[in-house]
Amino acid sequence: MRLIGLTTNEDDDPDFIGLTERLIHGIVSTRRPNDYCVVRIDNWFGDRWLNFSGKTLGALGVHKPTRVTFPPLVPSRVRSYTLSRFDATEDDYCAVEEGQPVHKWQSSGTNLQNFVESAFPESSFFWFSGNSGANRRGSVMGYVSGNGECWTWYLEFRKDTEWKQSKGINIAPDEVRFYLDKCLGHSKGPCPTKQLALGTAPRK
Repeated sequence: MRLIGLTTNEDDDPDFIGLTERLIHGIVSTRRPNDYCVVRIDNWFGDRWLNFSGKTLGALGVHKPTRVTFPPLVPSRVRSYTLSRFDATEDDYCAVEEGQPVHKWQSSGTNLQNFVESAFPESSFFWFSGNSGANRRGSVMGYVSGNGECWTWYLEFRKDTEWKQSKGINIAPDEVRFYLDKCLGHSKGPCPTKQLALGTAPRK
């Protein structure tokens, strides 16, 4: 399976981009969704966005809805959006040039109805943060749907001398290792062999 090549911008830390690529590749090659989408967000984002649907009555945010909705990140924060779809003829994933955007300017009420499985059944979505070079901090979030369920998770990494996991929600350290190790190689060359130092990542 070819790995989507994430562009390393001037404000990115290349090692964080490589780590994000490996993680996405490992999950996609294991779960084999119909489509997978990668969204670059302008800056670091926190775990409050995990399972966050919007606001009700202009006040409280809604978390963990019965049906999973896309996080209502404003479109101005989106720096890139790449959608890939499995092609049986190619036996691989191919880029979709004009994919349906998941982040739109719309009301909070509409956000509450922006269900993942309605627009993209059996699909996976990944968000990662930009500006990791200056921040020395990065975040990755995933919504992985399949078999009528949606696994939502969040990871935060920080860099001292190397990148280390500092937070994990709904994904355990051994799962992170498994998916990173699943990435054995791709069209741009072999995956990095440097091991990621992982901290404790309790489930919620």
